[in-house]
Amino acid sequence: MKTVSLIILSLVSIALVGTAYGHGIGTESSTSISDEREIKLTVELLPFDFYKSDQKLVKIYAYDQTNREAVTNTNFTVEIFDDGDILLSDAFYAEDGILIIGEDTTGPIFDDGGIFTFKITLNAEDEFGTINDMEFEAQVSVTEVTYHTQKTQNAPTEFRVKSYYDNIAGFEYITNQAIATVTIPFDFAEKNISHTNVVHAEIMFPKNFIEFLAPHYFGTANGIDLFKASVFVDDYSEEDNRIVHFILLKDHLWYLKTQLKKINSELPEDLELSLTRGEELQFPLKTLTLSEEFRVDLSWDPKEITPNTPVKFIYTFRNPADEGPIRDSDYTFTLLQNGQEIFSRSSNAKIGADYSEYTFSEEQTGLTVARFSNISGSGQETEFAFVIGDKKPLSSIPAWIKNNAGWWATDQIADSAFLQGIQFLINNGIMIIPETETTESSDSKEIPAWIKNNAGWWADGQIDDDTFIQGIQFLIKAGIIVVSDN
Repeated sequence: MKTVSLIILSLVSIALVGTAYGHGIGTESSTSISDEREIKLTVELLPFDFYKSDQKLVKIYAYDQTNREAVTNTNFTVEIFDDGDILLSDAFYAEDGILIIGEDTTGPIFDDGGIFTFKITLNAEDEFGTINDMEFEAQVSVTEVTYHTQKTQNAPTEFRVKSYYDNIAGFEYITNQAIATVTIPFDFAEKNISHTNVVHAEIMFPKNFIEFLAPHYFGTANGIDLFKASVFVDDYSEEDNRIVHFILLKDHLWYLKTQLKKINSELPEDLELSLTRGEELQFPLKTLTLSEEFRVDLSWDPKEITPNTPVKFIYTFRNPADEGPIRDSDYTFTLLQNGQEIFSRSSNAKIGADYSEYTFSEEQTGLTVARFSNISGSGQETEFAFVIGDKKPLSSIPAWIKNNAGWWATDQIADSAFLQGIQFLINNGIMIIPETETTESSDSKEIPAWIKNNAGWWADGQIDDDTFIQGIQFLIKAGIIVVSDN
């Protein structure tokens, strides 16, 4: 399923002041000179939330920067292209110099996202003189939204992918590596990068998709590590979903091109933006309110939260513009699980910082949301999502066991040696698996071929831990592996 929306300015932690020059956004201006008059022509797609609008509009207007007046009595010849294909060619007159083209003229040409090229010829006659056949070119971006149901360890999960730059060429989530990749066409030519203000894409998934939920993420573009500032976690825009943004500014794109040329003289035709879980917490966690008026920094102690251990949540309210603390700030801090409130406290952060303490019970594990609401009495709120683990995990396998599994699958070690090793690790608490009852006794100790195949696939990363553990549980049930009572 595919929908389309529009962006005029980048939405997350990017402030573009004044008119934006360059595609990657929904407006672009181009200048030209005629008879010592510098004319700026602007193409703008309206309204801001284009995909929700029943009246999609294209606004084209010319401004005389030399005389500081709008160009009037204008004739525009407008051609619109997408990927070299001409979608519209028509002529228009605007007495006041402002041309508005509606859907009755454009039809469905913006139903799909991507970069659209406008080639415009301007003729005009006003009090300052005559303009003959002045040519302009502008490129604007229409956001594309696609939905992708992907296989995961537990159940199929739907991802929503947005590209605010160009159309989406592909998306893939690899469950056994927990990596999500979105592919966007991109031209690394110097001219294109010079005209590109920002490449902005986002990946959305449910907050209860624990497999991919992490305190932070690492981003790469075509295998090159992105700057930390290029990956932004948004837990506040949608209550049930997490959005992770990729934001590559012009200097990031130049850097990326330089790094890619060191690897291969032939530059790719796409941007492959990949997202990988960051396992280790890096405090403070940071997020903005939807209006971007407030920023909240959050950390907690101890770093690993477990039941029956008191936790101190420490937070600071900041002004995103100068990152200074917002003093004397009223707020409400709430902890939620399964949509239900388990703790709430309203207070005042006199110096801009404060803390709350809470102890989670044995039953209060899993997905948890920390919500900050009515910050400074503004009604604004934001939140963080994280996972509270059990004191004892249901399963745990040391990574080095994969080597043994691979050797066993290729007959480099005997069945008995592999089984004795697994049995020793379980009985000594080094390898943890879910509690499993022995239901039969096996005299033959014969191991089914599928278990050995699974071990090889697991060692190669083709199946996940849970599938491998199911094989170990089968061996316990069959009495081939004997687990001691303690």
